[in-house]
Amino acid sequence: MQPEDTQPAGVLLVDKPAGITSFDVVHKVRKVTRVQAVGHTGTLDPFATGLLVVLVGKYTRLCQYLTAHDKCYEAQISFGAATDTDDSTGQTIALGDVNDLSEKHIAAALQHFVGEQLQSPPAFSAISIDGERSYRKARRGEDVHLPPRPIQIYDAKLIRWAPPLADVVMHCSKGTYVRALARDLGERVGVPAHLH
Repeated sequence: MQPEDTQPAGVLLVDKPAGITSFDVVHKVRKVTRVQAVGHTGTLDPFATGLLVVLVGKYTRLCQYLTAHDKCYEAQISFGAATDTDDSTGQTIALGDVNDLSEKHIAAALQHFVGEQLQSPPAFSAISIDGERSYRKARRGEDVHLPPRPIQIYDAKLIRWAPPLADVVMHCSKGTYVRALARDLGERVGVPAHLH
């Protein structure tokens, strides 16, 4: 093993494609760099695309500072169905009619979520319960009840409404689940919804 000061080190800005996990990216970077000390600054769901900040070598020490920063997301929310995972990879658990939804109605409901609040994380998440990831318990069909967590949404805007899909841009604190926002927005307007 090389001494730390001769190992590759740095910050990689990875454009993560859909279909792979954040850990898959970390694993690939470890393989290419032959450095074990590799981490990322915030998990993206496997179906999500976008910027994944990967820290290599001695730069992993920056992780605690970078993960504390706010995040910006572009998301597409699908109305008319709720899923058990709060996204398009899950099983449908409720259906609803989108015919009475309007752009104005959704935009107004979205503003309800701007500010400090408590958000219930999705059951299918990486939060640890008694040493086990909650998504593993949820996959086994166990009831998973995660306590609400404080978050802040600084800004949220409806960019486009093309029923049943709403394109949304949001600026939020760390720990915010966009899937949970999609679920909660659906509940707010009275039509089941999930992250597309």
